[in-house]
Amino acid sequence: MVRFDEPQIIDRLNRLSRRSKAAFAIGCAGRLDPLLDDVSAQDRAVVRECRALLERVIVKTEEAAQLHSALTRLEALESLDVDAVASVAYAMRAWLSDSPQDAAWAARRAYEAQDQMTQVEMGGSGFNEQRLLAHPAVQRELQAQSADLDNLSKGEGVA
Repeated sequence: MVRFDEPQIIDRLNRLSRRSKAAFAIGCAGRLDPLLDDVSAQDRAVVRECRALLERVIVKTEEAAQLHSALTRLEALESLDVDAVASVAYAMRAWLSDSPQDAAWAARRAYEAQDQMTQVEMGGSGFNEQRLLAHPAVQRELQAQSADLDNLSKGEGVA
């Protein structure tokens, strides 16, 4: 069973390039796309524009100068605390700061979102942490994060 181990994620991210850190973080954010249905259409559009911009910057750094203003727009959204929104903000910060911590926070938001959805699915009570961690949705996210880090360490992209 895979567990969320932030210090280990940060350690692995420390060995990666800025591009790979941001790719890992935006990969985590992308898996939260279904949660954007819970935010306004206007906020959803801003999040998707920001994510697309970062994806372009990761491939070619030509538009990197636009990231600061895009992040400012994203951080002004009322829905910033929604995991799917916050994870994109952390991914953008990971590029701008080259910080493994920002990339790890994007991963944490993806893991916590799966954890919360699983709690709701399980009725919100009567579960223990081990059952929650073992849930297929939580394990899928944690396994995806591990696979992404493995692929990026080998010089490949995220799945």
